[in-house]
Amino acid sequence: MDRVRNLIFSLIVAMIAAISCRASDIYIAKTAAGGNTGADCADAHAMTFFNAPSNWASTATSGKVSPGTTVHLCGTFTAPAGSSSYLQFQGSGISGSPITLIFETGATLTAPYWSGPAIDANGRSWLIINGNNTGTIQATANGTLLANQQDSGIGVGSTMACSNCTVENLTVSNLYVHACSGAVSTCTDEGGQNTSGVRFVQGSNVIISGNTVHDAKWCILFAYGAPSSGVQISGNTTYNCDHGVVFGDASAGSTGSGTIYGNNISNMSNWDDAGDVNHHDGIHDWANFTGSSYTLRIYNNYLYGNGGANFNSWIAIEANGIGSTVFNNVISMQSNCVGGVGLIGLFTGGGPNGSGVGIYNNTIRGNGPSDNCVGIGVQSQTGGTAIKNNITENVGTFTYIPTSGQIAASGVNNNVWYNSSNGFWCPGAVEVSFSLWQSSCGFDAQGVNANSNLNSTFAPVAGSPAIGAGANLTPLGLSALNQDKAGLKRQPPMLPWTAGAYQASGPSSPTNVTGTATP
Repeated sequence: MDRVRNLIFSLIVAMIAAISCRASDIYIAKTAAGGNTGADCADAHAMTFFNAPSNWASTATSGKVSPGTTVHLCGTFTAPAGSSSYLQFQGSGISGSPITLIFETGATLTAPYWSGPAIDANGRSWLIINGNNTGTIQATANGTLLANQQDSGIGVGSTMACSNCTVENLTVSNLYVHACSGAVSTCTDEGGQNTSGVRFVQGSNVIISGNTVHDAKWCILFAYGAPSSGVQISGNTTYNCDHGVVFGDASAGSTGSGTIYGNNISNMSNWDDAGDVNHHDGIHDWANFTGSSYTLRIYNNYLYGNGGANFNSWIAIEANGIGSTVFNNVISMQSNCVGGVGLIGLFTGGGPNGSGVGIYNNTIRGNGPSDNCVGIGVQSQTGGTAIKNNITENVGTFTYIPTSGQIAASGVNNNVWYNSSNGFWCPGAVEVSFSLWQSSCGFDAQGVNANSNLNSTFAPVAGSPAIGAGANLTPLGLSALNQDKAGLKRQPPMLPWTAGAYQASGPSSPTNVTGTATP
C-alpha cells in the first residue's frame, strides 16, 4: 500500500514539476504596469524585458521567454524616430513549441519613421508573430508630403535566415506614403526605396499570411537563399505599394520554392516617378544572380486597379523561374498601359532564360482594346512554356511572343480571346489576326475568338464560349488547379474544362478563396 501511495505521490510531484517548468504567457507594454509581474496587461513588464537576453531561455522555463511562451503586446508602443529592432527576438522556439508574439486587441507599434525592422526576428527560428487581426505597425510621418523622406523602414523582418517563422493577421501601414498626382514628369520623389511591410532574407518554411500591408516600396518581400523551400505567402491584402509581393534571390547560387496564393493586390500608381525608378509589379519573382533558380505556384490571386504610368506587370516571372505555374488568377487592369512586359509577363531581366512555365486558367481583363496593354507576354524562355485555358479580353495586344523556339505550337491552346485592336504577335509576325494566329503561327487549334460573356464577378454566364472550351488539365497533378478560384471542383477526368479562373457558377464577389496550400 505504501508503495502504491509513494508511486502516486511521485507522479503528482512530476506533474506539478512539469507544469511549473512549462513556459507561461508573458505580457509586456511600453512601460511597466501594476506589479510588473508580466501576468497580464495590468501588470505588464516593460518592453525592455523582451529585448534583454537574460530574460530568455532555450528550454521551457517559467517567467522567461522560451519555447512554448506566448508574449502579449499591450497598448501603444511609441518609438523614437528612426528606431530599428525595437522588439528583437533573443532566442528560438522548437518544433511543436514555437515562441509566439501576439498583439492584444488594438496594440500598436508606432514611430514617425523606422530605419530598420520594428520587430526583428533576428535570424531565430520557430517564431510566430500574430497581429490578432487588430494589431498594427505604422509610421506616422514618412513620405512625399510628410515631415520625413527616409529610405528605410520595415514592419517585421530579419536580415538573417529565419526558418519556420510565421507572420500573420497583422497590419503594417504608411512606412513610406509616396504621392504622385498629375503628370508623372512632376513626380520627383525617389524616396522610400528600402521600405517593406514584411521582409525576410532566406530561411525555409516561412509563412506570411492574412496580413494587410499598404504604403511601402515593397509590401511583402522574401529574398530566398541556398536553399529556401516551403515558403508560403497567402491571403494577404496589399495596396499603394510599388510591388505587392516579391520573391527574389539574395545571392549567387540561391534556390527557392513555395506558393503565392489567395492574395488581394491592387493600386500602384501612387509610386509613379519621373525617373521610372519604381516600375510597378503586383507579384514579381526573379533569379538574377549567377546559378540561382526558383519554382513557384502562383494561384488564386486577385490583382486589380490602377497600375500607374510606370506599370510593368501584374504577375512578372523574371529570369530562371523553372517549372513555375501561374493559374486561377484574376487580373483586372483599370488604367492604361504606357509600357510593360504584359499583364502576365515572362522575361529574362538580368538573369538566364526560364523554362517550363505553365500559364493556366487565368482570367485577364485589360482597360480597353485601344490601350497599349499586352495580355500575356513571353520573352526569353528556353522552351516548355504552356499557355492554356486562359481568358484574355479588352487589351491592346493579346500576346507578345517575339522569338521562335520558346513555345511549341501545342503549348498554346484552348484559350479564349476577345476584343483587341492589335491582335496577336507571334514569332516572325507582327499583329496577326486570330485566323493567322492559328494557321501561320500554329497556335490555339482549339482556341476561341469570341465574347467570353463574363458577369461582374468574372464568371462565365450561360452560353459563354468559355464553358467547355478548356483542356482537361487533371494530368498535370496540380490539386489546386483541379478546382476553380472559388473552390468549385472542375470537371472529372476526360471531360473538357471551362476556360478562365471560374466555373460557370461563380462567386458573389471577386475576392479571394485561398484554396489549398499545396497544389
